[in-house]
Amino acid sequence: MNKEKKWRFNVIDVLFLLVVLAGIGFLALRLLGPSDASVQQGDPDDYYVVTYSGDAVANYVLDHVRLNAPVSDNSATRDLGTVVDIQLASSVYYQTDQTGQMVESSLDDFQSIRLMCLARGAANGFTLTVDGVSMNIGNSLVVRTEEAKMYLTVYDIQKLGDTGYTLPAVD
Repeated sequence: MNKEKKWRFNVIDVLFLLVVLAGIGFLALRLLGPSDASVQQGDPDDYYVVTYSGDAVANYVLDHVRLNAPVSDNSATRDLGTVVDIQLASSVYYQTDQTGQMVESSLDDFQSIRLMCLARGAANGFTLTVDGVSMNIGNSLVVRTEEAKMYLTVYDIQKLGDTGYTLPAVD
């Protein structure tokens, strides 16, 4: 009596085969695909308008924010551009009322800010790199403008030509 073995695939065999094929595909892409150096990089001398936003910044901090002020990162060693516009509004603060519902309110002595800065950098996909600082929309970082130090979120990034702003005049 000679029994023949029949090979049957089960779910584990199929999953193992898919993992092996995915690994081979990944290796082929890494070895034969484009190198990181050949990925399209933006011109590092392009100008961008980066809009930072903050929901509640103290008024005594906002007293030190002015147009044409230089902007830097927390360490004050990276140049993030120059302030070209400042938009202030009532602060946005969420708290619970007596019924336990979340309600929007405003804090005394605080305001929300939209800080537009003109920066020279290079874009790569959705990432803008300005003086070694990489940022995407939604990133939060500490921004300094002279004596003001604020924790802000990157709200928008636009190439200068797509905005109504212009380069400052050269002296």
